[in-house]
Amino acid sequence: MGSQQSTEGEPRAKADAQLDLTYEALKALSLSTSSGPGPTSSSGPGASRVQPVQPATRPAAPEPPPPHPRPSTPPASPPRRPPLPGMEPSASSSRHSRSLHHVPSAASVASTASASTWIPSASTSAAVSRSSSSALHASASAASLQPPPQPSTSLKTSAKQQQQAQKAVPPPKPSASLRSSAKPPQQQAQQQAEPRPPAPFTKLINSARPQQPPPQQAQQKQKKRGQAAAPPVPPPAPSSALVGSARARPAPAPPSSQQSQAAPAAAAGAQQRGAAGSARVLVDLWVPLDPPVLGMRRLAVRQLPYDKVRHADVAWLRGGWESADMAAAEESAGVAGAKPAAKRLPRVLGFDTEFIGDQLALLQLCAGDRALLIRVPPVRPTGGAKGAAAAGSAGADKGKAQGKGKGKADGGQGGAKVGKGAGGAGRAHPFVCPGDLKQILCEPAVPKAAAEAWQDALMVFAGFGVKLRGGLDLTVAVPPPDEEQTRGRKKLSLFDIFATFFPASTLAKDKTIDHSKWFVGTLSDEQVKYAALDAFVSYAAGVMVQRRDPETLPPPVDLSVPAHWEVVLAAQWVCVYQFLEAQSPRRSRHDFHQATFELAKGGKKELQLFVRMARFQTRLRRQMFVFIRVPNDDRPILGRCAEAKGKSAWVTKLRWAGPKGQDVKLHEVSEVREIEMDDPNETPEEEAIKKLIARVLCGQASLKEHGLVAGIFGGGSLALPPAGAVSERAQAKVAAALMADVQVNGPQRTAIEEVLYGSAAVTLVQGPPGTGKTTVISRVVELWLQHVAPSAPTVGPQRRAEAMACVARSNVAARNIALALIKRGLGPSDFRLVVSQEFHFEWHEEQYRGELEQVLIVSDKLHRSDMPRQLEEVKVFVTTTSMLTGVNFQQAALYGKVLTRLLVDEASQIYAGDMVLPLHVFGEHLRSLALFGDDMQLPPYGSEWDGATQPSPFDHLTPPAGRAAARLRPQPNAFSVGPDLCAGGGGVRRIMLEVSYRLPPSLCAFISQRMYGNQLQCGNPYGHTPYGAGGSAPREVEWVNVADGVEERKSGPSSSNPREAHAVLKVVRQSVLPTGLSWTVLTGYDLQRSVLDKLISSQPDLARHREGGGGGQGGGGGKQDCDRVYNIDTFQGREDCVVVVSCVKTGRSLGFMRDDRRVNVMLTRCTHRLIVVGSLDTALSEPDTLLCRLATHCVGRGLVRGA
Repeated sequence: MGSQQSTEGEPRAKADAQLDLTYEALKALSLSTSSGPGPTSSSGPGASRVQPVQPATRPAAPEPPPPHPRPSTPPASPPRRPPLPGMEPSASSSRHSRSLHHVPSAASVASTASASTWIPSASTSAAVSRSSSSALHASASAASLQPPPQPSTSLKTSAKQQQQAQKAVPPPKPSASLRSSAKPPQQQAQQQAEPRPPAPFTKLINSARPQQPPPQQAQQKQKKRGQAAAPPVPPPAPSSALVGSARARPAPAPPSSQQSQAAPAAAAGAQQRGAAGSARVLVDLWVPLDPPVLGMRRLAVRQLPYDKVRHADVAWLRGGWESADMAAAEESAGVAGAKPAAKRLPRVLGFDTEFIGDQLALLQLCAGDRALLIRVPPVRPTGGAKGAAAAGSAGADKGKAQGKGKGKADGGQGGAKVGKGAGGAGRAHPFVCPGDLKQILCEPAVPKAAAEAWQDALMVFAGFGVKLRGGLDLTVAVPPPDEEQTRGRKKLSLFDIFATFFPASTLAKDKTIDHSKWFVGTLSDEQVKYAALDAFVSYAAGVMVQRRDPETLPPPVDLSVPAHWEVVLAAQWVCVYQFLEAQSPRRSRHDFHQATFELAKGGKKELQLFVRMARFQTRLRRQMFVFIRVPNDDRPILGRCAEAKGKSAWVTKLRWAGPKGQDVKLHEVSEVREIEMDDPNETPEEEAIKKLIARVLCGQASLKEHGLVAGIFGGGSLALPPAGAVSERAQAKVAAALMADVQVNGPQRTAIEEVLYGSAAVTLVQGPPGTGKTTVISRVVELWLQHVAPSAPTVGPQRRAEAMACVARSNVAARNIALALIKRGLGPSDFRLVVSQEFHFEWHEEQYRGELEQVLIVSDKLHRSDMPRQLEEVKVFVTTTSMLTGVNFQQAALYGKVLTRLLVDEASQIYAGDMVLPLHVFGEHLRSLALFGDDMQLPPYGSEWDGATQPSPFDHLTPPAGRAAARLRPQPNAFSVGPDLCAGGGGVRRIMLEVSYRLPPSLCAFISQRMYGNQLQCGNPYGHTPYGAGGSAPREVEWVNVADGVEERKSGPSSSNPREAHAVLKVVRQSVLPTGLSWTVLTGYDLQRSVLDKLISSQPDLARHREGGGGGQGGGGGKQDCDRVYNIDTFQGREDCVVVVSCVKTGRSLGFMRDDRRVNVMLTRCTHRLIVVGSLDTALSEPDTLLCRLATHCVGRGLVRGA
């Protein structure tokens, strides 16, 4: 922690005694190196120039200690004295105010006190910081314990004399390193004549001195020039600027006249010792290491902004390696103060980062017993679109946070730069890395040890553009034990890795740290300790790993090895991943039918919770953390999902939340009131992409070897290779078949020909609502099987046949493709539909009965030994993007075949970076990629209106002027997550389908005008067709105004409106049921969906669609109680005859219903009629939004009625 309680009794007295000796020794250093104040003062013959201390920089450091003869006995308990300039603790909090008036206690310094203490920079600080060393005590002689010199009027000089003294004395040379070269013979003789301090101070002091000519030479030069040596002047007042703090320190006490008279002699002695001008360093925190680690007993920590990092700061950090060598040598010697043998530890840099969402907030570095924390300001405000919009109007800027990762959404400080707009030009890295910091990060000979070092390296690259070299990935170097791997554990945490080398250490991660608070002006003591220990633990573990056989070390993470575009792509993927983690709530609510406490069956009668789940979207999964609340008890019960199968789940390891964490007994609980869940696991797709990125950054894999990947993300050519060309005979057959097909319109025919044998390897097919994307996909598959595949040559020396895959982001879209293929007469010998067992069993089995059963393969059947033989002749597979890259799918479905063609539906909802994995897995033989979607509908998951944007393949491969962002209304606060991808190569063909066969004519005209530039035409066969009682056609679009609705919010961002929900029920009974048409209710809020679901499912005649309805084309939805109510996002790609929309919002804000893309989906799901239920005044309150334009359209045409 930032400050710990002082120890009492004997340990406290011993620590204070050690600190007293340390104080006297440090005072001796200060007295022996006093110099005069002023910009360029001198003190006698040979005096060196002293640079002034600027307020914005760190105070100048004291010079090294003078050489003293080693005393026969240590000094006897010298009295305490006031603190010296440069070692006063800062008044950071009231609990340390006592340290401002007397010597700091052991608790306030040795026990992580927040006092800012100075230590000599570079090599000398290692010796000074070790207060327990007897060598340090011995160096504090009685002659050096005098107060600092005081200026005297007799010693004052004029400005002219000072200038003459400056010209007479050459500037000091920079200090040498610990392994400095030999000094001139005359200087060596001078030093040999001097008394030497005890070891190990001799080497440190000599290495810290600037190499200047002896004073006799300086005096001779002055005499030759005819100049007199200027007398000394008073030392400069210490700067009030502290590292990471603006709090001022008290001024030092004025020296006495006796001290002033001693000043010339002291200054001359300092000059004779050759010490001058070392920079003073302030330590923000001392973190104790008890028991010691590698001989080190405490950790010195500093924090500063990235733009304040100077050469001296990095030199101070590097000096920690020598200090660690001394500590390790002393530990091996076993006797404190004895002269140990040289013991050099591996030069390892502990490395870690803290970030909030996709924004780097802190860079932590550790070398030996020194940790440097470098603060990075936010680029934009945290909090997603809402925060960005607020900051845009206020002129501020900041960033966002972590759920399963390292941070959480929260507000924050003003930032450095404003994020670029979604449709703007490429964004450069927001910060410039200081040169010395960049040098140490890019030294390949210095391993940078970190858990998942590749991810930290990419975050640094995203912020600074620095390509780290020499990364040491501790998670790869130290895998879990074999027995834990058999239980499913895939990697160790950082502190678990540390514990494998230092099992006796008590260091542990502080789990109370709020990761949303890294963007602050000055970090708290708790934050400093947390961040410093992360870096130190990485350093210590890295040292132990480096001691191993070099052949067993993992390959280093080196961002200079891959192509630049590969690094940019990897960095953006990591930023997007972390941003989505931050957007996800830490806990989400679980919907259940039944939850019962019971004793587990078997020998061990452990209490468990049996759960019967209600919704697929909120299902429990294996290894999830579960939080259970019971009536009449405020304490939550913690558990973990041990097994989940279908709708059933079992939660074990139940214990009461709290410090003790006692097990729950059966008699203490009865029923369950609420269940929440937290999923710490990665999806198989995320895990695979992470492994691929790590291998690319280590040089073990490459993306540039695959043509499509290099063309899409690296700017290479996307022209179709000659080997992928379709024969002219096959092309003629396809063209003839299309001419004879009257159900295919012109834009559809163009798209089919381009996908099958066009000149571009990548084709973008934009399909607005109802224009037949699925029709085009099914026709492409049919024609390829009939005319292209039979004449296609075999691939490779093994003469494998070509295969095609049709994938979609959702299971619903994949099912729709399979249904379209069946309608064209294709069967199990032509294609197969592969569905995950988790999605299918008990949740959606009824959706795959009937004609789909013949072509269905559930994923748990893929591992059967006879499956490759059953699928030997099948050339087309329909599945999801996540299932496509699974090992079982590749081994069973593609056995003896190669995937050469890939068709992707809903591609505009997929983040472009997620396409890397399938393109890499199949990139060796993949020749054609067809992407179907509509970038004017739902964007990739996590993108926000006027906020965060993640590029879809449509965004990335379309020129800026043609992107959706350029065609939608302005979004001034939009920003791209992570660095912008490198531009794709040429040769991409984009085609728009222009005829909608779904929308009613009036609605189609409205949507065409507002969203598609009047390019969308109506081809609905139901247009102007009378239906309903009496043969009169009802209104195609209607607004039902609920003026007295009240928006409610229980928890989280979701909302409900019970009054509006009852209005929806009334509309359904009075206006929809008499028509006899199938109907569906849509809403944008999950809480409102729950209210409507319960309300409608309580009506027996309304709960289920009639046979053949099922939610219109595409049907299904995953809910077993009521398949009438859906969220907007889950209903994209489907339709129904009548759609009733519940808007929910009241007041003067539409919330995320401002997103025209989402509202476009909501309004375009009907084939016959759209009824909007909501507050008309709220819709009209936000002009230019699509919902406001629809409300204005209804008002102007008399299509509004009351509820």
